[in-house]
Amino acid sequence: ETQAAHLYLVGDWYVGQGKEYTARYYFLKVVTVHPRTGAAVSAQKDLDRLGSGEVVPAPPPEADPGAAPAAAPPPAEKKGE
Repeated sequence: ETQAAHLYLVGDWYVGQGKEYTARYYFLKVVTVHPRTGAAVSAQKDLDRLGSGEVVPAPPPEADPGAAPAAAPPPAEKKGE
């Protein structure tokens, strides 16, 4: 129940930020992963209110501009060497 409530609150925060697309992702996750919770009931109501929209996984968080670049993958080995 706690995890469901947390996911619902994240979705609700995104609604407040005007990011309904991302909010739908979190609401749908609550409904599908935690269907027998009070948060799922609330999430379904919000999904109904927001209307239909294609829901896909949220994009990965933006990279920290101050972070070091990711390491390059090792070169592929050639056959026969």
